[in-house]
Amino acid sequence: MMKTILVVDDELSVLEAFGVVLDGEYKVIMCESGHQALEIAKNASPDLIILDIIMPEIDGIEVLRKLKKMNCPSRVVVLTSARTIKMAVEAMKMGAYGYITKPLDVEEIRLVVERALQPQKLSTPLAFQAKLSSKKGLSLQEAVESFERNLIQSALAATNGVQTKAAKSLKTSRRILKYKMDKLGIKGLNNRQMVRSGK
Repeated sequence: MMKTILVVDDELSVLEAFGVVLDGEYKVIMCESGHQALEIAKNASPDLIILDIIMPEIDGIEVLRKLKKMNCPSRVVVLTSARTIKMAVEAMKMGAYGYITKPLDVEEIRLVVERALQPQKLSTPLAFQAKLSSKKGLSLQEAVESFERNLIQSALAATNGVQTKAAKSLKTSRRILKYKMDKLGIKGLNNRQMVRSGK
């Protein structure tokens, strides 16, 4: 039986992208708001909910909170970017099964969805996310650190290496950003990294 996936994002282009990637393999339901998502989740019981964190009226964190109160059995994967790292971490602490990063990558979407829809073998949130890095021999902690490192480097690239602006985009302080950079071994971006990031 075809699995059902609910994609929730207020950007039409994102919904269309998921439709192109997933349609045919899965039954895809799309909506543009958290309120619609809660109603659909209640009535349709999708196997997986792909939930954007930043949305008007009711954000992804609040939707996730309400889904838990409803005892919704659907697994949830959040959509995140460099500027929503704190909220993504909060969502995972609340039980989100994993994340998909923006800008979207087709291979990542397919792999994350496939893992999230597998029978329950891994009991902890983010457990399957470590599998994405298993080819590199990373542990779960290393996989999470790799995720955070990539988000910080993306924020630095987007701000041409200006740490004050990068910290603001990550919704944190420059002091915390510097601490994390030191902890994760981020020295700043060299020219090659800036070019690779599109700067």
